[in-house]
Amino acid sequence: MKIKYYLLTDLTTHTNESQKIANECIHYFNRHQLSYELLLAQYQQHPSYIIESLLAKQWLQSWPNEEEPYPLLIVIGTSYTVHRVINALNNKQIPIAYIPINKSCQLAKKLQLSANASLAIEHIVQIKQPTTIQLLQYDEGVSNKTGLCLNCMNIGFSADLALLRQQTKKALLTTKGLRYCKLFFKEVIAKQGFPTLLNIKGQQKAWNHLFMCSIINQPLMTRDYFMTTLLKRKPWFPLMISTFLALRYQRYTKGVIQYEANKLRLITTIPQRLQIDTLIWPKQPLDLQVTLAEHLFWI
Repeated sequence: MKIKYYLLTDLTTHTNESQKIANECIHYFNRHQLSYELLLAQYQQHPSYIIESLLAKQWLQSWPNEEEPYPLLIVIGTSYTVHRVINALNNKQIPIAYIPINKSCQLAKKLQLSANASLAIEHIVQIKQPTTIQLLQYDEGVSNKTGLCLNCMNIGFSADLALLRQQTKKALLTTKGLRYCKLFFKEVIAKQGFPTLLNIKGQQKAWNHLFMCSIINQPLMTRDYFMTTLLKRKPWFPLMISTFLALRYQRYTKGVIQYEANKLRLITTIPQRLQIDTLIWPKQPLDLQVTLAEHLFWI
């Protein structure tokens, strides 16, 4: 099958890395005489607008399609870029390929993707058909927003911590992470918890002081469920240890509740931050419903 490759390159973050990967892809395409077009996203909303333009021109097609050359979208950027693209496509039958710009990308690790541009593009060219990947679909009733999530959703302290990490741009347990650690401990001590009502697996659960909630997707799994982890509020020192183990090593201690489910509804009237992949919403009351969805990836 002949394929035309659309290289959507996100230059809004890690510009040098994105441009370097795009240049390696272009060099590979030229050397092997493959058809391609370079699309540069130069501001935050630009990836979504590019996708809308491609769809309007009918340059992207559902799979399978007998027309040749088949248009294949390759996303070069962060997991945030993929999040934007998937939600802009709004069509699970249009496959995308993804080349991460660094090795630390959690989505790339889950999808077992190489951060080496030469190996990644060679692998993409050799693939003959896409793979179905499991996603999370959310419907938030207070803001009336819906969308797709690839990796995880966080509520409460875990979302606060993600915002803190973005603001400090420091990694935990690095030599330059003292300010991050100080703010981490301050957040743990100050966080009072929030009342939560959870409907899951036909049961209704309620807590007066929930500390955080994480909803984690396993995109390559075919078990048809996601993992939900909740941490209840308790005295600050054991809470700090439990939080550190849960977030850093995914080890769970007393006070941590876990469920495996394919749908849930979570309600809290106390405004909390909600993190969807790397996108963090401002604090607001939440009426969140989460179910499973799927999309085609060229992997």
